[in-house]
Order: sequence, then structure tokens, then C-alpha cells
Amino acid sequence: TVVVDVYLYLPANLSCISVNDGVGDVKIEGVSVSGITAIHTGTGDVKVLSFSSKSLKVESGTGDVEVEDAVLSTVTVTDRVGDVELKDTVFLNGTLITSTGDIVLVDALGKCLHAYSSTGDIDVSLSEGYDLTYYLETSVGGIKVVAPPQIRVVTTAGVIYPPPVIYVSTDVGAVSVSTA
Repeated sequence: TVVVDVYLYLPANLSCISVNDGVGDVKIEGVSVSGITAIHTGTGDVKVLSFSSKSLKVESGTGDVEVEDAVLSTVTVTDRVGDVELKDTVFLNGTLITSTGDIVLVDALGKCLHAYSSTGDIDVSLSEGYDLTYYLETSVGGIKVVAPPQIRVVTTAGVIYPPPVIYVSTDVGAVSVSTA
């Protein structure tokens, strides 16, 4: 078996990035992209650190996806097997989906977010309020939200509230809510 590591050093400002990787980890750090960033990986972890882009789209077969210290207009992560984490990230719209894995949001502030895990927990920790509307759903797993008291957390289906609000839903699992 031959293993090859490839290291690319990119300029700080780019118009777009496209990465297609069958097996192996992908790490992008310290880059500003004016357009779209697309990362497709079969097996391997994806880390995006100190990053800005109009759009970040990550598709992963097996592996964890971590986005930290990023500024994005749109973030879309689809992960078949693996955890998804957004930390210290600001975005307008987001969609995070994992079939088997946890979703963790730590000071990930966006206007609208849809997060779904078929089998896994969803943990959200926010230290400040924002004009956000989050939809958190898991089929089998718990949901834990730690947020400032001005953010309303709603478990009742069919009830609509103005932002800031987090809607939570789990078929099998507990919901835990506390103030930051």
C-alpha cells in the first residue's frame, strides 16, 4: 500500500476552491475565497479553519467535518458517517446533515440553520443572542441547547415565533435546555 500526502500552499485570496478526494484528510486554513468552495471526500476528515467564503459546500462519505473561525454566506455539510462541528463561525444560511454522527455548534451564529442527524446528538452552545432561526432535528439522539435567555427554544410543532428562536425535535431522545 502506498500512502501519498499532498500539501498545497495557496495564496491568501482566491476566487474558488474545488477539492475532490477519494481517501484522505482535507485541511484548508487561512484562506479567503470570494466565490464557492466545494469539498468532496469519500473517506477522511475535513477541517476548514480561519476561513472566509461566499459559499462552503462539504460532502463527505465517512469522516468528521470541522469548521472553525469562519465567515460564510452559505454553509452546507452533508456527511454520511461522521460528526459535524461548527465553532466560532458566522454565516447567513446553513444546512448540516449527518446520517450517523453528532452535530456540535459552539458560537456558530447564523440567520437560518437546518441541522439534522438521523442517529446522533445535536449540541448547541451560544454565548450571545442573534437574529437567528434554527431548526434542530434528530431521529435517534438527544438535543442539548445552552443559550442566552432571550433565545426562545421551542419543542411544540406548528407554533411559529419571531427570531431569535430555536426549534427542536427528536423522535427518540431527550431535550435539554439551559441558559448561558
